[in-house]
Amino acid sequence: MQTHKQPEAAKTNIYVDGVVVGFVEGDTFYKTVKRSAHFLQRPAAIAFALSSLEDATNAGARFVQLYEHERGVTYRASIAYVLEHGFATQRAGYEPQYALPMDKWQDSAALANQLDLFKEQTK
Repeated sequence: MQTHKQPEAAKTNIYVDGVVVGFVEGDTFYKTVKRSAHFLQRPAAIAFALSSLEDATNAGARFVQLYEHERGVTYRASIAYVLEHGFATQRAGYEPQYALPMDKWQDSAALANQLDLFKEQTK
């Protein structure tokens, strides 16, 4: 019996100033970040180079998913949601960016808490 292996989805690297900042696979732009280095403090938000969101969209991404490895939390939102509910920012020394406030993100910790609450209610 012959088995057919599904082809792996192609990955497209996303660059900012010649440096790979993440990749698009399927409909998602994946990026790994450090909270201490990459999150805005005031206001509390996660920012992206505007060019990276544009390039990811051009590569077929509809969502962005970040893995913050210091706390092990995954954040996810649609790119349209980031652009609709976020804000433009231009920090000294950085390219034009777009940021989404922390309270607008869907994160794995909150989802786990919701699942725990659901399990408790269904006992």
